[in-house]
Amino acid sequence: MTTPSTYNRPLFAELLKQAIGGRSINQFALHCGVSAAYISRLLRQKTKTPPNPPIILKMANKAHNQISYLHLMTAAGYLQSEPVNWPPLKEHNPPYAPDLAEMLRQSVIKYKGHPVDEDTKFIIKAILEKITKPNIRE
Repeated sequence: MTTPSTYNRPLFAELLKQAIGGRSINQFALHCGVSAAYISRLLRQKTKTPPNPPIILKMANKAHNQISYLHLMTAAGYLQSEPVNWPPLKEHNPPYAPDLAEMLRQSVIKYKGHPVDEDTKFIIKAILEKITKPNIRE
């Protein structure tokens, strides 16, 4: 069982910062389905216990900069650190580029402050699929 003595808060916070990349905390929270307040507390090392493995998995699935589930689980104290091949920590993160398909799957997206309805999202997806498919001639 993980105890606060095996939870490496500074390392976890640094890995989480790298996982967020160029996104804001709120953007990352939205993408991974974890509370922005909780992510902020983790970054500020204000939690005595690590996130549970399902929460770590959610964050790892949306992580940037080669941060993996294994890295986060090790820093959280759930795994031993010997087998981990740590990625190089970057000083500068690339600018965040959201995935449009992912945004269109979200329940609420806005354009110029106005919510986009499901019919409009469907039309946008259809147009994008048409223009991004290779032009195949028979």
